[in-house]
Amino acid sequence: MRMAALHPYPGSETEESRRVRIEAGAAFEADHLDLMFQITGIGGNGLPEGFSSLPEVRGERKTELWKEICFEAFLPVQNSENYFEFNGALNGDWDLYQFDSYRSGMRQLACESKNSPTITSREQSGSVFRVGFRIPRALFPDAVTFALIGLTLVLKTKSGTTYWALTHAGAKPDFHLRESFIYDPIRN
Repeated sequence: MRMAALHPYPGSETEESRRVRIEAGAAFEADHLDLMFQITGIGGNGLPEGFSSLPEVRGERKTELWKEICFEAFLPVQNSENYFEFNGALNGDWDLYQFDSYRSGMRQLACESKNSPTITSREQSGSVFRVGFRIPRALFPDAVTFALIGLTLVLKTKSGTTYWALTHAGAKPDFHLRESFIYDPIRN
């Protein structure tokens, strides 16, 4: 899986966000989508405070994960305004939403426990933190084909919140803009 650099929204950088590099990647397999996020302290710096003592892994469905550190993927349906949004937390908690169009018709996607998203890995080694999630293909309608996706991160630290994405297309941080969905999970 090829990792791509995420960038903080211009002008929103904090002291802690200037000391890290963040990368994300995704790969579609026959029956699932794998997501990987990596945060690296740069220039001899460690990780932000929220990564020093990791919470116990739970992996439960929870709402409003974006209010803390949140790993996200936006999955637009090809030739449609519909898209899905995955949210994952440091402890493996997750949520999955479906939208009819840009920020419209939001609803939780029904997920049976046997087919729910899972945290597949979580490791911290010195100044590097890595987390992986797996989203089963069975959660999405059979006929759905995904276009380029968006990979994002809400990084909340003691010095503030920054919004990281592959690119920022809006006049303010807005992960839902389709112009920001530029990662190809099939060819990467």
